[in-house]
Amino acid sequence: MSIQIVENEIKQKVDLGEKFVIKFVDIGQGEGKLNNGVLQAEKSDTYIRHLEDNAVFLEKTKRITSTNHKRQVDKIRFNVELEAGRISGTPQVLSDSQEPNFTDRSFDAEELRALTGVHRTVMKDSIEGQKFMNTLTEMFAQANGRALERVLVYGDKSSSESDVSTGYKVVDGILKKASSDADLNNEEIDLTADDSNPIQEIYHFLDEFPDVYKNDGGLAMFAPSKLVTAAYRYIAWNHDKLDMNAYISSTGEPVIEDMHLFAVPSFSNPMNGFTKKPVILTHKENIQWLTDPEGIIVESAFNLRANVWDIASTMYADVQFVEEDAIGLAWLKEA
Repeated sequence: MSIQIVENEIKQKVDLGEKFVIKFVDIGQGEGKLNNGVLQAEKSDTYIRHLEDNAVFLEKTKRITSTNHKRQVDKIRFNVELEAGRISGTPQVLSDSQEPNFTDRSFDAEELRALTGVHRTVMKDSIEGQKFMNTLTEMFAQANGRALERVLVYGDKSSSESDVSTGYKVVDGILKKASSDADLNNEEIDLTADDSNPIQEIYHFLDEFPDVYKNDGGLAMFAPSKLVTAAYRYIAWNHDKLDMNAYISSTGEPVIEDMHLFAVPSFSNPMNGFTKKPVILTHKENIQWLTDPEGIIVESAFNLRANVWDIASTMYADVQFVEEDAIGLAWLKEA
């Protein structure tokens, strides 16, 4: 950060009567280091928004921003039964102490990086001129979002796959965690029968889900496009028989008993050793993914030898769900 930028920042804050804190960042030199790519707060927010643009699963779940890469998610729940204070006028002594249930889950965000290059002639020929770098950064952020979504879905620290990027091997994604810890897991949604009814398949999955999470309209199902398309078509062809239990929303997704069904492109192409297409049923607030806005580094530098503009990014991320009984995992069986 140059002295001129610091002076302008201070002047702007003083003119507006605002408090200010200026943070100097020196990333350093040498292998694995970037020079001046740490994004300012407003730019990091913009970058994260672009990152979410084409990542349905990330955009529809809850984002947690934190500079603490190892963060506890502590939940406490009371489930008590009431005992009588008096029986036939006789005072009673409470016989049992009913302890609350504690859920201890945590984030352990890992560093994820990407590097791409654009030949200088592309920038030279662009009608945007020098502003084309901003467009490239936006496009790079969106590509990073799709890649991050894939990692947070299919990540597996125990993976031995040789044909995937290393990012998949440092984070346990939501499928790995749900298949191990969710109360409702490894179900099957079968679309192979000749008389297959996707709505009935979804009803069956819904019936297994705890009623306590169905009351506030926050229930969501994330599924491969094949299931969403099948549900959409069935509703369109049979809308006169379904009343309002199943309908198409104004934004275009199927809604079944107040549960919105979202198509996630990355769910249609399993990776990193996963061979079946997943279907996740959950409350939207239950799945959370963490990123560190102050730890996002985006830098461009010209590679003279290759005549290419390099664009690099670094960020930290992890995914977790809070309530074990508020997430259901199924696998799609299709013809």
